Amino acid sequence: NQKDTAQVAELFDRLAHRGVTPIGLLSDPPAEIRKKFARDWTGVSEIFALPRSSWSPWLEPVIARYSSNVQNWQLGDDEDTSFVGMATLPQTILNVKREFDRIGRNTQIGIRWNWKTPLPSGRGMPQTFLSFDDMNPEFEDEDDEEEPPRPLTGPQLIERLQAMPRTGGHPRWVLIEPQRGKLTPEERGADLVKRMVSAKIGGADAIFATNIFHAEYGLLQPVGSPGVL
Repeated sequence: NQKDTAQVAELFDRLAHRGVTPIGLLSDPPAEIRKKFARDWTGVSEIFALPRSSWSPWLEPVIARYSSNVQNWQLGDDEDTSFVGMATLPQTILNVKREFDRIGRNTQIGIRWNWKTPLPSGRGMPQTFLSFDDMNPEFEDEDDEEEPPRPLTGPQLIERLQAMPRTGGHPRWVLIEPQRGKLTPEERGADLVKRMVSAKIGGADAIFATNIFHAEYGLLQPVGSPGVL
C-alpha cells in the first residue's frame, strides 16, 4: 500500500544520507514456486536455473519496487552455496541480470562462493561479485557440536585473498563472523578487528559482519541496540 511504499522510500533516503549502500538478498522464494522442488531443494540456484518464464513473474514486482534504490543483489542468502560448480552459471547470471536491467539499471548480481572451488570465468558474467565466509575450509566438513567452527586467521585470510586470480574481474566480498567459544569480549573484539583489517590488506572489495543478532557473539542485541562488540 501507499503507506508502506512511503516508509520504504524514507528508509532508503535515510540510508543514502548516511552513506549506507543497501544490498538485496533474493533468498526466500514464494511458496508456490518453492514447493515445486519438494525435498530436493539445494538453494535458489534451482529456481533461477528454470526457464525465465518460471521465475520472472515473481521477480518483476521486486525489481519494480526496489531497483531504483538497490543496485547490488545477491542470489541466495549468506549460507546458500548452490551456485558453486553450476554448469550453466554464466547463462543463469546473465538471465537474471537481463531481467533486472529490463526494468532497472546498473544492476550488479552476486553469489556465494567458497575457498575450495576455482573462481568462475568472467566471460558472460563480468563484474559479478562473489562473497566468501571466513571459515577455514580445512574444517568445514567437520561435524563437532563441542568444537565451534574455526575461522581463517588473519594471515591465512590475507594469503587466500592474495592468491586468487583477478583475471575474472569479480569483486570479492568477505563475510566475517566474530569468534565463538569461551572468549572474553575483549579477546573476541580484538580478533574480529584483526580479521577485518586482514581482509582489507588481502584486497577484499567489501567486508561484512555476519550473524549480527546472535545472542553470544553478535554486534547487536536482538532488539537492535548495540551489543558488547
